[in-house]
This record gives sequence, structure tokens and C-alpha cells, in this order.
Amino acid sequence: MSPVSLAACFLTGATTFVTVPLVLDWTDRFDQPLRAELEGKMSALGLESGYLTDWLRTWRVATLALLIVPSLLGMVPVGIFAAFVANQFFPNWLRSRVKRHQALLESQIPSATRQLAGQLRAGTSLTEAIEEVSQRLPEPLRWHFQKVRQRMAQGAEIRLALEDMRGNLKMESMSLLVTVLKVALERGGPLAEVLERITRSLQELERVRRKREADTAAGRMMITVLGFFPVGFLLMMTMFNRDIGGVVFFTLPGQILLLVTALITYVSLMWASRIIAGPNG
Repeated sequence: MSPVSLAACFLTGATTFVTVPLVLDWTDRFDQPLRAELEGKMSALGLESGYLTDWLRTWRVATLALLIVPSLLGMVPVGIFAAFVANQFFPNWLRSRVKRHQALLESQIPSATRQLAGQLRAGTSLTEAIEEVSQRLPEPLRWHFQKVRQRMAQGAEIRLALEDMRGNLKMESMSLLVTVLKVALERGGPLAEVLERITRSLQELERVRRKREADTAAGRMMITVLGFFPVGFLLMMTMFNRDIGGVVFFTLPGQILLLVTALITYVSLMWASRIIAGPNG
């Protein structure tokens, strides 16, 4: 290897060594609002958030790569759109993971209510019922009930421990359960019967939610198919005539046409997804 090539390799390595930490530090500051939002939600739900910084850095590097690589190949509009899609997709994907975890927690609350009612009918106190239920519930709801039990073991009042769990989960079903338990602690009454009625109501709400998800499954599948249709159509056309792919990807008019088609498809998919999700989606 010539001295010039060695010098070029050394300069490239040194530049990478110096610039990469600076770029990552800049992206960390840029992503601070998103990181704070996700870390707060994940911490409240009991989700591990230690990997979040690495994921966000990987996302930013991938976004820059999607912008730079097509641009170096002469496909600047394609690179801009690919970077835009990646920039929008990853935060929404992380938020969807949090929402799925919330949905799983909410589906387990009727079981917790039913078990609490059974323990109370057996003659145990509310404190003992919570301790027993916290050992029988599946994850991830068990983690939250065990936190309540730990707080009570540390001397906290049961009302405050329950209020903390309601504040962390922020779900209507959990708010209803905690409100009933607090009222029972303050005023007394047939708590087991009330919990059984609440269980039936929560089970009906869960049944309605699952039915709605089943009813919208076909619509979500159709959105996915429509999203991949333009890509599949372009690939098939390129297979039949390779000149079409060259015109679309390597000429400015073709790239503009590709960008406009991609924008129309993206907006249509987002619009359809909002319609499927409904007002609370």
C-alpha cells in the first residue's frame, strides 16, 4: 500500500473517531424530549428502558445512512423521503410497544378484580387479599401489585400505595378499581359484591375491545397490502423491462415521480390508519 493510501486511511479513521462521538452527542440532545417521554411511560409501566439510548442512536445513524447513501448514488429525492419515513416510523414503533404493554395490563385487570373479590369472600382482609393476589397474577400486572405490597410492607398506607399504582398506570379500569377500594376503606360496605359487579363490567368492556380489534383486523391487513402494492408493482415492471427501473431511479423526473407516488401512498396509509384506529386510536 502506498504512503498516500496509508495517510488517507489514517485520516479517515481519525475523522471517524472524532466525529462519531460528536454526532452521537448531538443526536442525544436532539432526542431528549422523545427519550424523556418514553422513559417516563416505560418506568411507570415497569418496562426496561436502559436500552432506549442505544436504540435511539441506532435509529439516527440509520436515518442518516438512508439520507446519505441514496444521495451519493444520485437519488437525492429518494434519500430524503427514505430518511423522512425512518424518522417518523421508529418513534411511532416505540410508542406502539408501550401501547401494547398497556393493553396487556388492562386485559389483566378483570382477573385481578375477580381474585380480590374471591379472597375477600373467603374472609381475608384487603391487605391480605392484595398480598395473595400479587403472587398469583401473571406478569406484567403482578409487578404493579407487588410494588403495592412492598410499599405497604415499608409502612405506607394502603390508600397511598393504591393511589400510586393508579397514577402510574393511568387506565380507566384501574382508576375504577382503586376508587372502589378507597371508598370501601373509608366507609365500609360489601366490598366483595361490589368487586364482583365491577369484574363483570370490566370483562364486558374487554370483550367489546377484543371484538373491535377483530372487526378492524381485516382493515389493518388491507392497509398493509395497499402499502406494499406500489413497491411490488414497481418491482414487477422492472423485471419485465429493466429500462423502467433505470428511468425511475436514476433520472430526476423518474425520482420526482417516485417521490410523489411515495408521498401519496404514505399520506393515504396514515389517513386510513387513523380511520381504522378511531377517535381513541
